[in-house]
Amino acid sequence: MIDFEIVRIAAALVNANQLPYEDSRFTEQFIEMIERNRNRPNLLADYVERHRLDRQRVAFFRMDATNPEINDFPRMDLDELIVFAVGTYHVKIAKSYCSEHVRETGVFTIEAHRHPEQKSAI
Repeated sequence: MIDFEIVRIAAALVNANQLPYEDSRFTEQFIEMIERNRNRPNLLADYVERHRLDRQRVAFFRMDATNPEINDFPRMDLDELIVFAVGTYHVKIAKSYCSEHVRETGVFTIEAHRHPEQKSAI
């Protein structure tokens, strides 16, 4: 049985110490983007399914600043990236995610896949 007195005390402690929630400065952009794309088909899921990319190994190439293969790779400033990711969560964990891919030598390799039928790197 749950001791609701303990739950009440815990909730009071959280309420007393947690900063008040504030909307992101991007809230309106998030809402507009969600409304604009609400009925849009999931083209990426369709593409993955059609080409069975979830069931096969895909060849990746190393990305390098001088590699002409990535000239069309999307470039975004931080605000555009936050709106694209619909928030800061993924942007904030990117550093942790990247550190998982750093080799013992300190070298970090970024790889991408370009489907032969596609012009864009992603």
